[in-house]
This record gives sequence, structure tokens and C-alpha cells, in this order.
Amino acid sequence: MSKTVSTISESERPTLPQNLWYLRNKANSQDTDTLAPLSPNEDDLYVVIFTIRDPTHDVNGEVEKVRAWGTYRTLKAAKEVARTCLFDAGYERAWFETIKSHPDEFADAEREHNRGLVLLAVAKDKTMFSVSIATTRSLKHLEADEKEKIQGDLYHVLRTNVFYSEDDGGHLRQTISEGIFMTAEEARKCAKGVLRVDGVVPKDSFARYTEVQEGESDTDYDDDVVVYAIGLNGENILVRVLKAEG
Repeated sequence: MSKTVSTISESERPTLPQNLWYLRNKANSQDTDTLAPLSPNEDDLYVVIFTIRDPTHDVNGEVEKVRAWGTYRTLKAAKEVARTCLFDAGYERAWFETIKSHPDEFADAEREHNRGLVLLAVAKDKTMFSVSIATTRSLKHLEADEKEKIQGDLYHVLRTNVFYSEDDGGHLRQTISEGIFMTAEEARKCAKGVLRVDGVVPKDSFARYTEVQEGESDTDYDDDVVVYAIGLNGENILVRVLKAEG
């Protein structure tokens, strides 16, 4: 499989990659009620993100299964779904060692790095589950059902930041929305531009930058990953395209 990879030597590394500083603060700017947006905007949509990781077989937290559980017109509707989707997916409470769903139960670092966090759970086999809400700008002429869920095919561009510089196990991470599109082609085009500046990959900001070409499969990451990058401080960034589940 051919990939576009850019590697920066130690001598070329600046002290602070400015674009990563911007991306990180952009990621931390969202709010739900752990975190709810301070002023919900009628032009916004809310996507429920359901993530599964298996640290027993993946000690570095490099592989995760991410699902766009649904897209909603209102924050209230998204929260109602986020609080129950673990069990709606068929999991039972007895299978878990811990389930955290109240803001006071989350550790400070968990709240800081994932300000859309709604639920964290650890199964008895150590599989880790998280549910969060990301805010994205709406598209015109989208229809919602009686539960405020957007109907029709939607493709989400999601960016996950993994803060290895603060947690070697990769547990501190946040997934946010970079946009929604009506076609996979439009979404992939957006995904490839997320980390670019004026259309160019800033080589002084990444130790590694990889783009997976359409139709190819990245053996290290899920098939939905379009861009994988490593920041100069060790922070990993994955940009993926997911079709919203109906």
C-alpha cells in the first residue's frame, strides 16, 4: 500500500508547533453540560460518537472502533441518546466493572481533554467504551424525525487527538467533528485538508504525516482513517470519515 509520509528529523523540530496549539485549543473549546455549548446555535447539529477500545490487546491504545451513532437537531435530543446508547447497542450493566455518566465522576484530565464526554465504561474484560457529543455546523434542507434525529445519508469528518505526551496509555483523547457532508467524496476531500495550511502539509509541525489513498487499507488503523499524523510532542491525530448510522 502506498502512503504519503513526511518525516522530520530531531534537528528540524521547533519548540512549539503553532498549528497543533491551534488544533488543541480548538478541540478543547467545545462544551456539553459536562459540556453543553454555552449558547446552543440553531445552525448547529450534534453528533453522538460511540468509541470502543481494547487495551488488553492494544496496550498503546492505537486502534479504536468509532461509530457516528446519530446526528441530532438539538443538544437535548443528542444527550438523551448518548446516555442510553451503550445499552441500546445491546450491552448489559452487569458486564461492566465501572460506568461513569455524571460530570462529578470524571477525572479532571478526562473532562479537560474531552469536553463533550457523556459516558465512560470499562467492561470486565477491560474493554473501554466512551460516548461523547460533538458539535458541527448544519447543512441546508436536512430533515429530522420526531426524535430530532437527522434523516438521510450523512458523512462525518471526525478528528481524534490522542494526548500521549500526558498519558502513555493513550487514554486521554478527544474526538471532534470537522464537518458533515452528503457524499463520501466531499468528506474525504475535507479530511485531507484538516491538517493542511493553505493546502500544504506544514512539515515543521509533524514528526510523521500519512494519507491513506481511497480504496487502500491502513493495516495499523481502521479502514475509515484518512489521515494519521504525529505531532512533535508525540500527540497523535487521526482524521476519519464515517457514515452516520441510521
